[in-house]
Amino acid sequence: MLDAFEPAVARATRWLSACQPGDLVALGGLGRSGKSTWASILREALSRRGQRAVCIPLDAWLRSEPDRSPGHVLGRFDIAAIDAFATS
Repeated sequence: MLDAFEPAVARATRWLSACQPGDLVALGGLGRSGKSTWASILREALSRRGQRAVCIPLDAWLRSEPDRSPGHVLGRFDIAAIDAFATS
């Protein structure tokens, strides 16, 4: 894993080349697909550029199944509450 870290940070640095302070980077995917690993790599890449990054797990804003909006993955989350938290 350690041998793969630096190349992954280099790749993330390229992906984040247009990222400015205040931008939101969101990751999504299936369980155990590497989201937390990539969040850490992206945070490190931003940190090396002198930009502060915070990883916020969105599970706290996951709606119960009856409260979810149909048709899109974002309907599973309380987006208004996430936005309020992120901009406070």
